[in-house]
Amino acid sequence: MASTYVDNYTLVDTISAQAVSSTQYNSNEGAAVLTTDSYAPTSSSVHTIPTALRSLATGALTDDGYSQKSLYELLLMISVNWDNAMKSLDDSGGVAKTDYEALAAIGPLDGDYTSAFATSSTGLALGLGQEAAVGLERQGIKDSKLAVFCQALATQIAACTANLDADATLNDTDYASTLDIDFSAKTGWVPPLTTSTAFDITSPASKIQTKGIDHGALIDFLNTVVTNINALWVKLDADI
Repeated sequence: MASTYVDNYTLVDTISAQAVSSTQYNSNEGAAVLTTDSYAPTSSSVHTIPTALRSLATGALTDDGYSQKSLYELLLMISVNWDNAMKSLDDSGGVAKTDYEALAAIGPLDGDYTSAFATSSTGLALGLGQEAAVGLERQGIKDSKLAVFCQALATQIAACTANLDADATLNDTDYASTLDIDFSAKTGWVPPLTTSTAFDITSPASKIQTKGIDHGALIDFLNTVVTNINALWVKLDADI
């Protein structure tokens, strides 16, 4: 059994609920200033980023609020790590398909969403056919841009899992059913939604929308994203 994906792409889940009262006002955000350059892959042929850059200081992202700096750095970490993993899958002899990056990459925070997302039915519904810029910056993140990025995460994870389910080399065919991002009681109004409803920021019952984002919903969503991505690496290593 290989351990390539667990070792190289696991994210340290430091998103948490509010700390105990004695420490609840401690930001605990990292002192370093991370940029897109901080997450350059190891080389053009080795699609990994340093282990130390796949974790964040605890306590900066909570149900009751979050550090803007830490939120940006988390989104940067997830985006670059995910896109590099998709490149790695394309290079891997353990899977048959070589279109993971083309179908499931997200795109750089300081650039445009990949055409796979921007021109998808979801992307077009969000207006990305006119403007595909991700638009997340350390100086500030608009709710509208953050909501679209959350949708990009959910959509592109689903694109990857669907491709894995259809990959002839892999034995498992339940990647999508076990790892796709669905609504929870914190990210959507349940009912009318259910916890098996695919995450969709255009739903009126979503608590993450372009016109506003519930803080607790965002933390719950990010926790689910990190948890499911890490579970994907475990599943892949056991399947390849």
